[in-house]
Amino acid sequence: MRKFEVGKRYASGAVMFEIVARTAKTVTYKLIQHAGRANERAGEAKKVKVRDWGDKECFFTGVYEVMA
Repeated sequence: MRKFEVGKRYASGAVMFEIVARTAKTVTYKLIQHAGRANERAGEAKKVKVRDWGDKECFFTGVYEVMA
């Protein structure tokens, strides 16, 4: 099963998410704008529930669906 790991970045389209912390049921993430560029910046940390989709985990931000 693929799981979210603290410190790694995951992409959903053109948007990057960095995992800041996690528990068994939740993930805390930051939205990264302009990832890998000189003007890269991170949004505020938000906590969401992790969902189990068979062989991988995912979470929903309200707009984006992020898969591990």
